[in-house]
Amino acid sequence: MRVARLPLRDSPRARWTRLAGWASQAPLSFPLFATADLSRATRTPQGWLAERRREGAIATVAPGLHVVVPRDADPEWQPDPVQVAWLLAARTFGAVWPYVSGISAAALHGVCEPWGREVHVTVPRQMRDRDLPGISAVVRFHQRHESRIGWPPNNRIPARPAPAGPVLDTKPGDLCTVRYTSRIQTALDLMHSPERSGVGESALAVAQALILDVPTRDVMTTASGQRRKRAYERLRGVRA
Repeated sequence: MRVARLPLRDSPRARWTRLAGWASQAPLSFPLFATADLSRATRTPQGWLAERRREGAIATVAPGLHVVVPRDADPEWQPDPVQVAWLLAARTFGAVWPYVSGISAAALHGVCEPWGREVHVTVPRQMRDRDLPGISAVVRFHQRHESRIGWPPNNRIPARPAPAGPVLDTKPGDLCTVRYTSRIQTALDLMHSPERSGVGESALAVAQALILDVPTRDVMTTASGQRRKRAYERLRGVRA
């Protein structure tokens, strides 16, 4: 199978090189990077940052934390809080394990509006919440250790239940491709811990909207494999 690749000029390495030079490698979470990442590229990071801001090449999302503005972005472009939050988690845990969850995942599925300034992200180990004043957002981190990650099948028949781990979707954006819980997984997670998921009393309505057109069999199969049987009972009002 042929894999589509970015043109060399648009690769992370090439974009970082244009900004910082050949002396440093692109940070793991690029296009998100920290001021500390500039230590191998320049002896005057604050001056470098000031110049790049004037050029419109970077946007600062929090003290010491920045994103590279996409090439050909509009002058009024602003970083998407969900993408920045996922990149922040990926900076610590890599691209496999972090995923957007709870009410933030529900908003990505289009069944509700984003929940105020909060973005909910699940990670393998607990992290402190992070305020991102540059984009008026707060990242709420939730700990859930996964032994595996599941993926939705290409057809309507769900995969066999996994002993642990969520089922994830992906959504491409101008900064990265975000990983987030599937419609069924999000609904079950909201019912499992509505307060922790950032939604509270609206959990049932949001969860039901997520699975409105989903076969009951699919929900049951996912619930049995993803440790969410009681959440399914609350969602459907029946015994699983």
